Amino acid sequence: AIAVKLAGTKQIELNKVYGNVKTGTAVEAIEVPRVDHFRILFSDEAANEILNWCDLLFGLTPPAVRDLKDPRMQTQLIVFASFIVLLVPLGLGLGAISPLREHRLTVGAAGWQGLVGLAAVLVASLPLVSTYVPGQFLALDTGDILISWLSVAGLGIISVLAVTDNLRWVKLWKDLDATLLTVLIGVALIYAIQVPRDVTLHNLSFTPERLIAFLFSTLLLVPFFLGFEILVRRGRPRMSPVLGTIGRIIVIFVLIVGLEARIIPPLVSLLLPILVIFMVESEIVSAGVYARSGNVVTAALIESAWLAWMISATMPVTMML
Repeated sequence: AIAVKLAGTKQIELNKVYGNVKTGTAVEAIEVPRVDHFRILFSDEAANEILNWCDLLFGLTPPAVRDLKDPRMQTQLIVFASFIVLLVPLGLGLGAISPLREHRLTVGAAGWQGLVGLAAVLVASLPLVSTYVPGQFLALDTGDILISWLSVAGLGIISVLAVTDNLRWVKLWKDLDATLLTVLIGVALIYAIQVPRDVTLHNLSFTPERLIAFLFSTLLLVPFFLGFEILVRRGRPRMSPVLGTIGRIIVIFVLIVGLEARIIPPLVSLLLPILVIFMVESEIVSAGVYARSGNVVTAALIESAWLAWMISATMPVTMML
């Protein structure tokens, strides 16, 4: 539809140039087979087509053979590994400045029952976003589905915790100003480190539309990550990452089940790589925060803003100011 509009025609043919190259109105539609939104980044065929188009624009003759090796990708792997390592002291440091919560739940049977409950709520929430997307107003193509699913599941978790009187010990409003300051510092540090890291993959800075989507997405994700942290952050610091990791695996697994059962639209699978990477990184930070302070609210707010940022910065925006 975009190519048709730009070409000024009712129907567009593949591999045909419309408009004038010299005046900057040229348009060409090209189909790259066997790729999706993520795999196209590593497609030699896609890279060749892009470079051929650039050669056409600048009046250059395409070479017979191109060297498509990107030396930045090796650096990207090194930087990614370094980022993962840095998340350990970052989480511990944020925990050190976060308000202390001395009360910590023991694991026991309740800890494992919480994981079962997490899975049950996630599964039950799938049909609720299959026919209509509550977060459609976010104007994030595909991203609004994932955010809606987690938000609905989060409301379910929080409701059950409230009815069973398991929210009182969290003390949501205690030292809220210091908690929010810690969250702002944490999100700012993650943003400052991660934006340069991902420059070879995807721009993660905001446009005005994406900033608005980010703010609302963060609010919608808070119930889920608050409920998630309450369920999995139990016991000693060494046990907390075990439950947290299992909980995150459950989230990924239920999402895959929803995709395979066609309850969730297949396009949401484009978010799987982002979600998996986020789950690994956020678990490191959240476990560190819990180890030093026991403050699950700090961890939940950081996670909410972090995932909201990743989705709103990468998914197509269907709203323009």
